[in-house]
Amino acid sequence: MQLSHFLAENGTPATKLDAKATVTVDPDPAGGFTIKGSAIELVGTVPGIDEAKFKELADQAKAGCPVSRALGAIEVSLDARLG
Repeated sequence: MQLSHFLAENGTPATKLDAKATVTVDPDPAGGFTIKGSAIELVGTVPGIDEAKFKELADQAKAGCPVSRALGAIEVSLDARLG
């Protein structure tokens, strides 16, 4: 949602944003399992924007995302590109 807002403010609203998250879960030595990371793959259709600006706005959105901040104990990576 934050990225959609940034794109609209930039004058380049998205036609489509397709996000997929892959979560890494490993066995915990103390028992059970532990979430180690989340890799987000984002492909956007955004008329009028170049790849560099899209990535810049996506990174800004990730940095301000309350979910990303809440998951601060794990690595959250973002691969953002235009499709």
